Amino acid sequence: MNTSLAELPVRSGNAATGAAATDLVAAFQAMPLIEPGLDCEDAQAQAELGMALQQTGNLAGAVTAYSRAIALQPEWPEMHVMLGLALQQLGQRDDAIGALRRAVALRSDDAQIWSNLGVLLQECGRSSDAIEALQHAIRLKPRMTEAHANLGVILRLLGRPEEAIESLRHALALQPNYAEAHANLGACFNQLGRLDDAAGALRVATVLRPGYAEAHADLGRVMMALGRPADAAAACRTAISLGMETSDNYLSMGVALQDLGQQDEAVAAYQRALDLEPDCADACSNLGVVLLEQGAHDKAIAAFRQATALNPAHPHAFANLSIALHERGDDEQAAQCFAQAVLRSPEDADVYSNFAMVRIHQQRFEEALALLGKAAELNQNHGRPLAGAVAMPVYRLKHDREQMALLRQRGLLAPGFAAYAAALDALPAAGVHAGALSLDASTAAGIAPSYNRLVHIPAPVAISGPCLNPQLDVAQLERAYLESRPEVVWVDDFLSPAALEAIRNFCLEATVWKKEYPNGYLGATLKDGFASPLILQIAEELRIAFPAIFDRNLLEQAWAFKYDSTMKGINVHADFAAVNVNFWITREQACLDPERGGLVIWDAEAPRDWSFQKYNGDEAQIRRFLSASGARSIRVPYRENRCVIFNSTLFHETDRFAFNDAYEDRRINVTLLYGKGLKMR
Repeated sequence: MNTSLAELPVRSGNAATGAAATDLVAAFQAMPLIEPGLDCEDAQAQAELGMALQQTGNLAGAVTAYSRAIALQPEWPEMHVMLGLALQQLGQRDDAIGALRRAVALRSDDAQIWSNLGVLLQECGRSSDAIEALQHAIRLKPRMTEAHANLGVILRLLGRPEEAIESLRHALALQPNYAEAHANLGACFNQLGRLDDAAGALRVATVLRPGYAEAHADLGRVMMALGRPADAAAACRTAISLGMETSDNYLSMGVALQDLGQQDEAVAAYQRALDLEPDCADACSNLGVVLLEQGAHDKAIAAFRQATALNPAHPHAFANLSIALHERGDDEQAAQCFAQAVLRSPEDADVYSNFAMVRIHQQRFEEALALLGKAAELNQNHGRPLAGAVAMPVYRLKHDREQMALLRQRGLLAPGFAAYAAALDALPAAGVHAGALSLDASTAAGIAPSYNRLVHIPAPVAISGPCLNPQLDVAQLERAYLESRPEVVWVDDFLSPAALEAIRNFCLEATVWKKEYPNGYLGATLKDGFASPLILQIAEELRIAFPAIFDRNLLEQAWAFKYDSTMKGINVHADFAAVNVNFWITREQACLDPERGGLVIWDAEAPRDWSFQKYNGDEAQIRRFLSASGARSIRVPYRENRCVIFNSTLFHETDRFAFNDAYEDRRINVTLLYGKGLKMR
């Protein structure tokens, strides 16, 4: 973000500029030495000479001339200011501060001098003194725009964005077209996580000053944080075209292009970042990610190795190197690199979960579960307090209250969480469609375990018998899948009774449902606590039982969703995998519409060149694509213990549903993803 102070205005009289300054210097050099005793005239002449020398870049000569003028006329405050400016430009900041302090001693009511002193003090790292000087300038001249603006910048740099916003707004009230103040206001909003406000302020700055490269660059970063990579890439390009051709800007543009699925352009951006800064480990690591997505494993591994050599403490390079080695089939090397990644980033949950997937592919399930347990601890059991007053979705609070009631009923709620359950019970009743419930800091603290604790995880369980129903006609199902176009089959009585009961109890009891989705459902992935021996047992049995369907596709991810009884399900999307397994475990009588409530699958695959963001999250674009391609839908009605196996690249969504409004009757689906079919970004 932009950290520069606003332009420093200087009281300097009528300084000569350009060719006139050069002529003036030459004229003074041709003059005889100034006779002593002509105090007034000689001091003025020295001042004019100093300004001329300063304009031509002869700062040392300017300092000498200003010093002579001051020696001749010590009580000339403007000359002390000019001396301070010249010393500042020479980098002699302490001496510059001394000159300005002498100026304010001579003219203590001059707000401009106090403002200039504040800027110099900040440049020397003396923030408290700088704030005091600027506040004094404002007391002397309340409508002094640059003093308010510079005070705002300093407060922001000190991590006091709320106070900074107040100062910057004072500056903008006085000068609404002050582009730098708008840009710094945007930086404050960004610091507070108010990304929409940050984008708005930065946009205003770029409109007021279209050539303001720093504001365009900052806007690009904010747009990326907002999940708008196209706007981010455009802003970065503009900053670069305006002359801000820095490694950071190419790096930011590369991230945006990568997110847009424009892989070749992202590679070019990262390579240009490395041209400008060969030691940029982030550019190496990001370049490796794109190369890995393109299937260029050897080049990706080389890029990751370069990143680890440049920065052995890089948070992602070792983990990415491990993934690349794993995808190339070098699992032992991958495991060694993951061990290095864990040492370097012991608090990074993704490192543990990615390492776990290597162990799953190696069929080392106990190690995988231990790694996933560590990831869940970091993600969901950290115990960090909620920050002050918060607004929480009513559907989430409703779920958590109902789950605590079930745990109490079953005698599974630990005594230490009784106060938490009581805090949930004490919340005001509200309809599930009421949106968010605003809670004060005290109330939020009472229900913090909803967001920062795994209140209850059932004991690890794997059943002794088969998880899959032994009566499944494997040959017929494999033949139906391979011969169907699109590849979609479904089968009832999928799990054995013991497995169905075990996984249903796990989903009802485990407090892992912490990922909120706007439509009103909650999710849990392997790294969030959904992993259990039973999940991996089902996934592995399925892969082995249906070799013609899964072929060499290994488990890549697993998750479950739990829905509010009357709200919407998942919007239309595709998944990255090659094969999708989706099965339902809620008892059948809970479904109030037996003709619907399941899954809708279209006979159209996501285009292979679409980015993850596009095929997984851009519902409007997907609907347009389905309409233009004449895609037809397949409706699979809800049934308890029904499993749908389909090509994961086909667009699909949750069908409209209505279930009993009771905790144990919430619709729950489990998803297993095998192999890779689409871009991961």
